Amino acid sequence: MIKLVVCDLDGTLLPYGDEKLNSNTVERIKGILDKGIKFAVSSGRVYSELCEYLSDFRESIYFISSDGALMTYADKVIFHKPFSADAMNYAVCSAGNSVLRFFGKGKVWSFNDKSNVFPNDTRFLKPFEIKEPIYKIVSYGAPIPSFEGAYSRTHYSDGSISEYVPPYANKGVTLGALQRHIGVSLYETLAIGDSVNDIPMMKNVKYSVAVGNSASALRAECKLHSETALAILEKVWLNADFNT
Repeated sequence: MIKLVVCDLDGTLLPYGDEKLNSNTVERIKGILDKGIKFAVSSGRVYSELCEYLSDFRESIYFISSDGALMTYADKVIFHKPFSADAMNYAVCSAGNSVLRFFGKGKVWSFNDKSNVFPNDTRFLKPFEIKEPIYKIVSYGAPIPSFEGAYSRTHYSDGSISEYVPPYANKGVTLGALQRHIGVSLYETLAIGDSVNDIPMMKNVKYSVAVGNSASALRAECKLHSETALAILEKVWLNADFNT
């Protein structure tokens, strides 16, 4: 019996090109919750972005953000793996002319933003000025040299924008923490995703689903495939048997 559903956002719950969740998807999530099944969204996006896309569920589902670095429920931190002070200091000292943004749970701090590109951010000169845990660092300009490894893991990079998360954070580690927190086993968990960063959480579930035109490495890891996440949510809502 499925007691927990964990779903990626971009390309999964939210098809690429869409700006908001389909109303049918929203209704199916509500239906799943009404059955007493726990639901979590797991994304590389920061927490504040997830809250915007899933505002209807801010008090009722688990949010795994920054590729596993932070997990919250009803706006409270349940589990986290923030950047170390050494990592933050290294990023600032190695930034060169790049603008850096440091994302906490509810606040964004920026360094080197001399053109005021991000006017709503809180400016800082030294990392010790940041008074909250940081879960994602984004560099606008050149990548931070030699940052990946002990200090961070690259979540995304296109040469001009590089996104980093803490090195030991991933969706699988945080899903494991969620399962322990609510007392659900991997045999009672279903996960849905479309990208390689979803692979760690697929290793922690019995029912793993790759959707759409997903990455080949993910499809090789998953037991099931579906054109859409909505189709899988429909089956969960209908108590379909995923063992057949």
